Amino acid sequence: MSCFLFLADSFAVAIVTNQLGIARGKLSKSDFRHKADAIVARLGLADHPIVVLAATATGIYRKPAPGMWVFLTTQVR
Repeated sequence: MSCFLFLADSFAVAIVTNQLGIARGKLSKSDFRHKADAIVARLGLADHPIVVLAATATGIYRKPAPGMWVFLTTQVR
């Protein structure tokens, strides 16, 4: 964990996740937001730049397809 926190001091942390349950109505966007916030807090990263990308439908952004990675590396600064 100390190595992870060391890297987080110098870089933004990206969390990439598939969340098809949102599109299917099994999870609300609000509930997902609370879960993401809890993960960030549990990792001790509340004071670090965080980007959370969630694929809520099938397509090029859903892992293992590279769409989210391409978006992250070309559009998110």
